[in-house]
Amino acid sequence: MQNKLTEHMEKLFSFLPEELSSFVDYGCKHDNIQVIGMIASLEKYMHANEKIGQDYVVRMLQKVRLHCLGKFEVFINDQLKAIEETKVTTKKRKGIVVFMRIFPRFVERIEHSMIESEKLEMRSIVNRAYERIVKTMFECVEAIAKDADSPVDDKEQLNAHIMTLENMHYFYSEIRSRRINILEPFMRYAKSSYDKHMEAYAKAMVRRPFGKLLKVAPPSGINNTNCK
Repeated sequence: MQNKLTEHMEKLFSFLPEELSSFVDYGCKHDNIQVIGMIASLEKYMHANEKIGQDYVVRMLQKVRLHCLGKFEVFINDQLKAIEETKVTTKKRKGIVVFMRIFPRFVERIEHSMIESEKLEMRSIVNRAYERIVKTMFECVEAIAKDADSPVDDKEQLNAHIMTLENMHYFYSEIRSRRINILEPFMRYAKSSYDKHMEAYAKAMVRRPFGKLLKVAPPSGINNTNCK
């Protein structure tokens, strides 16, 4: 009986999934990040209707959710593409890179859409998206710094260290204040990278004046036959 009723409902309201998907498109027209809250809401309603045996409603919402997930995937891929393009177009090899500045606010907006959604599947989907974005961000920062690093130019080497220090410190401090558990491994990586580059920077700064001194002063311990 229930299956028969579901079939009739699907025939009567066959237009509804497409209409709702169009509504989703309109809602995301000016801000694609809205799709995250939509998916979370759809999952909540799906769970609620599963409990009371509303099979038609669940199936219909599943179709709309799949449409939303497609939009979310495109949205994340667009973010990754923008980060990659920054690596290519950035000419200023110092300071905090633009995507690093944007990311904390980006996370805030997503988390605002995910309130009371910790047990939903969308939570895992968002977490995986964070991982993809942060990995790409770190790879790009390291690539930009590497481009600035020159084995024959001490100043460029120092600038490369400074750039990495600034970006890793910014990421660590900004994300730490937001307390997002999924990003903790990346916070640890940022801290480790910061410590490594700080040590290298300190050694380079100490070596610079002593290196110049060694060029003009002979090393100690060398016998000079002309000296009596």
